[in-house]
Amino acid sequence: MVQCWRIASSPLLILALCGCDVILDVDEDRSPRCSTDEQDRYRCNGNVSQRCGDDLEWRDEATCTDATPVCSASSGRCESITQVAAGGAHTCAVLSDGTVWCWGLNASGQVGTPPSQSAQVRTPAPLQGISDVLRIQLGGSDEIGHSCALLESGQVSCWGANDAHQLGTGEESTDDRSTPVVVPGIEGASALSLGSHHACAVVAGGRVTCWGANQFGQAGQDPLVHQTVATPTLVDGLDDVEELAAGAIHTCARTKQGAVKCWGSNESGQCGVLPINPGGPILPPREVPGLDGAKRIAAGSHHTCATSGPSGEEVVLCWGAESCGQLGAGITCNEGCPVLWDECSQAEPTQATAGERSFAVSELALGAYHTCTISYASNSVRCWGRNNRFQVKQSDTNPVFDVTQTNQLGALQVSAGGYHTCILTSDGAMVCWGSNEFGQLGSGLADQRHGPARVSWTSAVPAEDSPAP
Repeated sequence: MVQCWRIASSPLLILALCGCDVILDVDEDRSPRCSTDEQDRYRCNGNVSQRCGDDLEWRDEATCTDATPVCSASSGRCESITQVAAGGAHTCAVLSDGTVWCWGLNASGQVGTPPSQSAQVRTPAPLQGISDVLRIQLGGSDEIGHSCALLESGQVSCWGANDAHQLGTGEESTDDRSTPVVVPGIEGASALSLGSHHACAVVAGGRVTCWGANQFGQAGQDPLVHQTVATPTLVDGLDDVEELAAGAIHTCARTKQGAVKCWGSNESGQCGVLPINPGGPILPPREVPGLDGAKRIAAGSHHTCATSGPSGEEVVLCWGAESCGQLGAGITCNEGCPVLWDECSQAEPTQATAGERSFAVSELALGAYHTCTISYASNSVRCWGRNNRFQVKQSDTNPVFDVTQTNQLGALQVSAGGYHTCILTSDGAMVCWGSNEFGQLGSGLADQRHGPARVSWTSAVPAEDSPAP
């Protein structure tokens, strides 16, 4: 839409000939006014939403807050956060207008800006070239990373590291991308999960398609034939899948019936089958025994967890590596943290209690070597596992913790990254704690503050916003 402005004394015809769609009035001092047909129009003036009033003057509608952090260029209104996502060393949020904002490590372009411009982004930055996002998933490590978004159209767009074809474009080049590219061949996607160097999606019929690194079979193909999978390829033996969880080198799927099937590396028992470390990948996907009616699943680097039980009574069951206490089983290990395999590794789902009574959860998230949940009863966050960067708890530097309840009450969502954790609070704000080496807490600070800290949106300006007239 082309907008033009006129001084009240200026001939309307002259401006109309310039191809204006909407002609707005300005006073003699060129302060903007509204035309009579624009009374219901909203616009952004910095981070303030303005509305044309009955007096044909622009009036402040709302100043955007932590709960509604950004004034949208498309709607002119303050948008709320609908999803939080923590990756290896970067973080993203989806807003209610379907836009994506990211920050943290940007060495591979995973935040959405060229690394040559900024290898670290310490406050939320709008992602260019993408809209209508439903969900976002982040992968990678504390060195590189990639990001993918599930769109309203059922397509998937990815950006960031591409060293193992984890962007799924099928191109011979493995160059990183800082702008989203649509993954070819995916239609009707309903779920998405990213590992360290691979990605998987649920497509029509509940089938699963994966791409990226496959040296351990984590993309569902024979690694003797395909070390990497350049384009989305269906995984045999899976249908009716509802949810995915991708770890560093393994992947799991939950069916609508509540069964969990895993494939890839089982060197730590993370696929939930015996024997541990069988000397080769688990292929085709095999069902994890001992799980009845799984409600949700999540994967860390080398461990996996699921919830099971009636709504309001779901308990956490975990399997895989336990050297950092990430299973919450309360087992004492002597080999150090992290260790991929030791006598503490568990292939059988074990309830996470750490010697306490069981607790019901409403959310589940796994980081590299730690696990977090949201308590069903109190909406407080409970985390356990590796705490070397305070990603579990801020009051102690002990590297391993059993189940510990944080002081973050009223959490609606939780997401665990490599060495940081983020939540969406009941008042709509986003709070993060843990490592801030690359600015992944979003506080805008360049120090090693471990949080918890509210994400700073004070300088957030939508990508397509233009200055107010």
